[in-house]
Amino acid sequence: MRKAILASLFVAAVSVPAMAAWQFDDITNEDGAAYTVSVMDDDNAVMLEIYCDDWLPGMLDLVIYTGEAPSSDHEDAPGKTMRVTADKTNAVDVTAFFENNDDETMIVTTNLDIDNMDQLILVLAEATQRIDIAYEGRQYRFPADNVFEALFEFSQSCPE
Repeated sequence: MRKAILASLFVAAVSVPAMAAWQFDDITNEDGAAYTVSVMDDDNAVMLEIYCDDWLPGMLDLVIYTGEAPSSDHEDAPGKTMRVTADKTNAVDVTAFFENNDDETMIVTTNLDIDNMDQLILVLAEATQRIDIAYEGRQYRFPADNVFEALFEFSQSCPE
């Protein structure tokens, strides 16, 4: 009986998709210091990243790599409201923009574009379960695992 229970627990554990955790990365190279915190969404298809470097000290970029093909519809589009919600209760609205790179459409906001980046970072850091982001009809869901620890290390590392 005990072996059957252990076997069923093992099957359940390996059949559930692994939850991605937030991670801090030091991507410093010969060009200068740079740091990121990032996490993949529940489907492992969309990445949320916050970036800082010593080329523009104090500047923070929040980028969602959507995996969508670049679109000319997004060029020169005005900023729209992006809602970031932690644990379905704590929310903040910020202005974000579509940007295209060679491979995909990104959703971007920076503390040069908004004056409440600190509030956005706090909402993220206080999440314990889920982080939901809504922008222009798109919905993204990210885990909150290790978000506080990763953001703390990020905040201690970014040049001011």
